[in-house]
Amino acid sequence: MFLRNEIFIRAAKKKDLSSVANAISSSFCDDPVFIWMVSDLTERAERKKIAIEFFELYVSFALEHGVVHLADTTKSGVVGATIWLPHDADDASLADEIDRIADVHAPRFRMFAEILGAHYPPVAPFDKLMAIATHPSTQGMGIGSALIGHRLHELDHIGIPTYLEATTRHAAGGVYERFGYQPIGEPVRFPGGSEAFPMWRNAYEAASSVNIYGLDGGEMRLMQFANRNWRILDKHDGRMLLILDKVIEKKPYHSEYTPVTWANCSLRQYLNDSFFDTFDSESKDKIIETEISNANNPWFGINGGADTMDRIFLLSIEETVRYFGDSRQLRNKNRNTKYFINDNFNYVRKAVDSVGTAACWWLRTPGNTPSFAANVASDGRIVVSGDFVNRSSCMGGGIRPALWLKV
Repeated sequence: MFLRNEIFIRAAKKKDLSSVANAISSSFCDDPVFIWMVSDLTERAERKKIAIEFFELYVSFALEHGVVHLADTTKSGVVGATIWLPHDADDASLADEIDRIADVHAPRFRMFAEILGAHYPPVAPFDKLMAIATHPSTQGMGIGSALIGHRLHELDHIGIPTYLEATTRHAAGGVYERFGYQPIGEPVRFPGGSEAFPMWRNAYEAASSVNIYGLDGGEMRLMQFANRNWRILDKHDGRMLLILDKVIEKKPYHSEYTPVTWANCSLRQYLNDSFFDTFDSESKDKIIETEISNANNPWFGINGGADTMDRIFLLSIEETVRYFGDSRQLRNKNRNTKYFINDNFNYVRKAVDSVGTAACWWLRTPGNTPSFAANVASDGRIVVSGDFVNRSSCMGGGIRPALWLKV
């Protein structure tokens, strides 16, 4: 349904109120904490009605006092949303309206607010993630990560930490932890056995010139070109930089174990000949032949070879950091090892193959010897020291082509 959509993140407007409330309520009406708030015996349709009105109220409040972001599509509309409020947003004025919406369930709504309030961080300032939801059909597409990353990108640049309450242990140890959130204090326990898990994330220092979280100008975009799904990494001067969303196949960087550079490796020849020929003539005309700079390995100084003119290429280490996230380990090095960058952006760099298995992918930068090439490991680490150029087994050899496209 969504494969032919371009998905991007934007700030919500007043006209989006109903779309956001519906998107969030669809997820939250089955949340274990929300089920407790309206009692286990309440019919789902009634829970959803209450959830919609409740979130319409909070979306309206957040549009005035906080931030609401949407994951929007060119054809299918809103597929996800987040609500963020600053620590000092005073929602006490909503109490009477919440009582009206909750009706007989109002005492539990008040109890919910009181219990959460007792666990609030005793510091300021911070932003709180009030709610996040994505359409079920977009699961596995990174929409939730893009929504969270969009706001964290903004907050990191102004040095504001964030707080949230995960409503399941799985969520607490999953996507939130990968963003750098850590559990704080004891779980929040509600009568009846429901729980929430407080989490805190310090602001990460980020260079203002760096495009982090795989976002283009703060927007993550997925698009289809030539019957393949791509991520847009950059866009300017009538062209945009694309990288395949998945690892398409496994091939060695070079056909034999020998000193080699991107300019003369067999993988470059394959991408610009055989792989390029898989595009139809109309698509070929849109792909720009580009001068590719092949820098030395930034940590080990191994010669990157001559610059090249390519239609299809691999990212360098520096480009991977620029577009997928900069924790400054590239510049300052990882204190724990001299071999790889291992940071809070691993989750952004992780990729899967066509069957959904985590896979590594080659970079064009040499490794710590002329017969090694750098890569991104299956867990998202950038292996600056690299791997054998002739490896094509399950341990290495993934191809994730990139190109510049006319727009």
